[in-house]
Amino acid sequence: MDAGTLSALASAVIALAALVFSIVSFNRQQVRAEQQQARAEKLTMDSVKPLLWIQSQIYADAKSIRLRNHGLGPAIIKSARFEKEGHQSSDNLVELFSRLSNVAWATYVNLPKGRVVAAQTDISLVKQTLEHLLGQGIDEESSLDILRRFQDEKRGIKVYIEYSDIFGNEMEPLREVLH
Repeated sequence: MDAGTLSALASAVIALAALVFSIVSFNRQQVRAEQQQARAEKLTMDSVKPLLWIQSQIYADAKSIRLRNHGLGPAIIKSARFEKEGHQSSDNLVELFSRLSNVAWATYVNLPKGRVVAAQTDISLVKQTLEHLLGQGIDEESSLDILRRFQDEKRGIKVYIEYSDIFGNEMEPLREVLH
């Protein structure tokens, strides 16, 4: 082999090594870019995650059960069930207050499929106040008794709410027993 052939062969080996190095380097860069993209997508998903919570108002002159979204994104209701002592209601909590059916509620709402609970807001599922009862012509003593019965009937109600985030990801269902 003469010097020209040897030089050409060395150049070819060096060019092949440079090509292999470029391919390996490109693949590593692709893997890093995909990992970075996955982290960015997870951060995006986590930054709009809803977190539902049940809150009760238990003042002497006001009682309520509210569904609160403490998360950073909207919660989309998939299903809501309320149950007490075997009596089940699909999405209407007020049906479980059987001994209070003869008074008008200050507020009550259903939780049908598709209902949205915006981030950092709440929905009053059921609410009764002294002021509202007095406005119905019920005397103060009877009104306060109705509010005490509300508190008693609320105990033991089981709440089960399935919901998802805006991307359709199912969240851990809300399961709670009211006290």
